Amino acid sequence: MVLGFSYTHTFKYPVDLVTKAYREIHEHQNNVSIKEERSTDEESSMTCIRRTVSTLNPFPKFFQRVKLLKVETVAFFEDIWTQSDENRAWIRSRNLTWEDEISIGSVVYLSPSENNRNWTTWDDMTALDFERCGKFGLLLEFYLKRKLELSKTHNIKMMETVLEKMADGELRI
Repeated sequence: MVLGFSYTHTFKYPVDLVTKAYREIHEHQNNVSIKEERSTDEESSMTCIRRTVSTLNPFPKFFQRVKLLKVETVAFFEDIWTQSDENRAWIRSRNLTWEDEISIGSVVYLSPSENNRNWTTWDDMTALDFERCGKFGLLLEFYLKRKLELSKTHNIKMMETVLEKMADGELRI
């Protein structure tokens, strides 16, 4: 079974600042490491930052009794595409650690808000697929869905704080 969920939020800041705030909070979370490379396509005026982010395993020891889940860190591949002239950005991430057995992925689309062009609409769509884990996979999907929903809500609040500090000049990125 594929379990999906979405999350929408409006920031009172422009797309470029929200994208910078996103990258900033990931630098200071439970990440074990981040490897980053940047490329630019001159013709389309798009910039892409490709990152491999390693985080602590999100599953508690109870679930790590399953051999597949018994790893200390989990790696995710992430593309952050920005198109400055169109004032848009996309963030795509997918799981690398269990890539052949488990699918964990999300796409975030950042665009100017319909209500105010200087604000940003954050549309996040996430999909989880633990079908290869059998009936136990459904339990894992529901657990991770709840954990990710809480994490994404927490990250949005952290980004709001970072954006306020950037707007007040307390933080420069």
